[in-house]
Amino acid sequence: MMMNTRGSARSAFALVAGCLAVALLCAQARADLPTTGQWILDKQAGGAALELTLRSSGSQGSHTWDFEERRSIDRASLRGLSDAQLSSGGTHGSFRIVRDAGWFDCDGWIANGGGAGSYSFTPDLAFAQGLAARGIGSPTPSQSLRYAVAGIDLAYIDKLRSLGVSPLTPDDLVRMADHGVDAPFVSAMGADGFRFHAPDDLIRLRDHGVDRDYVASMRSAGYANLTADDLVRLRDHGVDPEFVASMAAVGYTNLSADDLVRLRDHGVDADFVKRMTTHGYSKLSVDDLIRLRDHGF
Repeated sequence: MMMNTRGSARSAFALVAGCLAVALLCAQARADLPTTGQWILDKQAGGAALELTLRSSGSQGSHTWDFEERRSIDRASLRGLSDAQLSSGGTHGSFRIVRDAGWFDCDGWIANGGGAGSYSFTPDLAFAQGLAARGIGSPTPSQSLRYAVAGIDLAYIDKLRSLGVSPLTPDDLVRMADHGVDAPFVSAMGADGFRFHAPDDLIRLRDHGVDRDYVASMRSAGYANLTADDLVRLRDHGVDPEFVASMAAVGYTNLSADDLVRLRDHGVDADFVKRMTTHGYSKLSVDDLIRLRDHGF
């Protein structure tokens, strides 16, 4: 689902549970999402998969929005919709899409493998009680809808807590979902011993493309105690394990994250170090290498 609000910065999140994904563009001051809207079901080109679109719009105060997203959905997720209805030439149909945080009741017209109609969302009381029992607080209907479209369940929250991600508020969960900080990402980031306790750290890592492979490779290169800030800076400046290894091969080991970034930014690489060595400049400091490079050597 795409949500546009005036005067807002954009963020996006995907619903991966059950193959339904929803992206939202959210206002800094969030307005409540409506719990009703429209659905459209289409065949995907060249295959048997289905594509579900959910749409809605609303306003609160000075904020207005429209959201929309279309993603593949597993046929089995459309509870109550028969194959006969789906393949008919035209008939009334209804189905339910169930998530831990609640369910979408969809009603409308089904024909030739697709259809369209309206939906209403109902929060799941047991899920709300589960959040309250974990000290997060009971969600509003709007928050429950956000959790449902993001695929947030209690197992995901328990995983966050087991990794020491705290404190967690209802809005933290929404923001993490908005930015694609899902259970697989959280598990992957903790798999190699790194611990990122602040929700904002996980969001920044996700936004900057820091994934498990990058974290694990930097750990293998000898950087096991990097902070989230370090990882984001290194990733943003193009410092990868290959660069670290090449600098180590020419004698520059145990460099700080700051030195790695500075060398990369100034174009100092292993080839430059080798060239300086052939001209009699060996065992130069990081600062010396940068000065020489900046002066056109």
